[in-house]
Amino acid sequence: MMGADRVKNLSDAVERLRPIAQAYNDFFLNRHYIFEFANTSIDVHWLKHHFMHLTGLRCDVPLQMRNSYRRRHLQVPSGSEIFYDFLLRNSFGKPEIKAGHNLEIINLKLAALEQLIRMPESVEYIAESGNSKYDFFLGAENWCLGVTCTDEPSIDSDAKVHAPRTAQARSVLSTNITKTGTKPIPIIDTRIIPRLNEN
Repeated sequence: MMGADRVKNLSDAVERLRPIAQAYNDFFLNRHYIFEFANTSIDVHWLKHHFMHLTGLRCDVPLQMRNSYRRRHLQVPSGSEIFYDFLLRNSFGKPEIKAGHNLEIINLKLAALEQLIRMPESVEYIAESGNSKYDFFLGAENWCLGVTCTDEPSIDSDAKVHAPRTAQARSVLSTNITKTGTKPIPIIDTRIIPRLNEN
């Protein structure tokens, strides 16, 4: 398996995710990655609430933790946002982290995430998805990222905005990934649009 040693429990998974979440925060959060291929392009917009869905984990927010936000006159974030803040040690209290998949799948997702945070260098191909849950898969021979189109207004007239939905330690070249009758297309270039407050 790619990456570090396999995790054996949820606590290990959380600790393994912390540096990945930090990299997501530093290099992806609120940015647009525009992938160009075959005279067209797609835009992947990375938001806080997307991260948890890539990990194979889920988060329940105890009432006591919700109240700690309310006492500070803060809006209670979604469970996925609290999960993200908890990984970065920015949450008020400790949420209940649970497995959304078995440990085998969680380990595979962790391995894929360790490739994801190496973007754009780690992305070589885009494939039209053979799974109706996703529109496209991006990735390389040993991992892929599934994305879906959103209603978000485009910042590039040639690129519809997509959201990251799943990270998998499977080849983007696999026939299980690509739509029947199609082939993965090489990525030509990647442009990164900074956050609004960045120069």
